[in-house]
Amino acid sequence: MEMTVIFVIFLLEGLWETKAMSVTGNKGSSITVTCSHSNAYSTVKYFCKGQCTYQDILISSTTISNKKYKIEDKGNTFSVTIFDLKEDDSGTYWCGIERVGLDTYNQVILTVLANQDKAAYT
Repeated sequence: MEMTVIFVIFLLEGLWETKAMSVTGNKGSSITVTCSHSNAYSTVKYFCKGQCTYQDILISSTTISNKKYKIEDKGNTFSVTIFDLKEDDSGTYWCGIERVGLDTYNQVILTVLANQDKAAYT
């Protein structure tokens, strides 16, 4: 019985680490988002948009970079750069960490401005 309780708590760990941040960037520029997770030093990190199913993953630490996204794994933190921002890049993204059981996520809300108003990071 005790082993079952410990296992369930371990699986629920992913529900406890959800954090949110808002990021604003200008159309045509790039922006870097830094995500941190505990006990994630050697795990696979990924960045996705929307529901964050396997098909929604835009970049992972096993891919490193493509024309639109770059990921830098720094152990318990990682950074994702989005290049050449467009207005339709606005939306909800997720910084994800592969875990045994449930993955953990940080929510990122990106707003891309059409004009050259000052970008913000909160």
